Amino acid sequence: MQNLAKKLNCSLSIDSKAKGYTKLVVIKNSHIFIPVYISEQCFSSEQSALWQDKKWFKEDYCLGPGNILFVHPNGKIAPCCGFANENKKLFIGDISESFEQIIKNAENSFMVRVSHIDGLSKTRKKLEKVGVVFPGKTKNPCGFCDYICKNDFSNLLQ
Repeated sequence: MQNLAKKLNCSLSIDSKAKGYTKLVVIKNSHIFIPVYISEQCFSSEQSALWQDKKWFKEDYCLGPGNILFVHPNGKIAPCCGFANENKKLFIGDISESFEQIIKNAENSFMVRVSHIDGLSKTRKKLEKVGVVFPGKTKNPCGFCDYICKNDFSNLLQ
């Protein structure tokens, strides 16, 4: 990034207020402002590398990747820009629907409740209480969300 900033005749600064596992770097001058969000590498829930941490992730109710409406190239919409947002369980609509309908879909979504309202940490603890054993621990909430999306725990989380 330093090379890009130099070629653009810009300064490079790191936002020390960035929270969670995402870091914000800003490339700027009087005419250019480029925010760059850098996240740790994420692995899918099937990859053992995801489960090698010593501690669990810190709960952020998906504010780290952002509470946004992410539109995929096929028109499907997910409520986050994190790694897991390609799972069908996170789709809350598509671009043919009204904004109001997409928000209503989000309000009725099991995964939106799990990730944005209840919290992934609380969900993990509930699952552990009923005997679910995870492959390990992960610092990455998006990878854990991917795991929840790919496994049907809805009957255990009622």
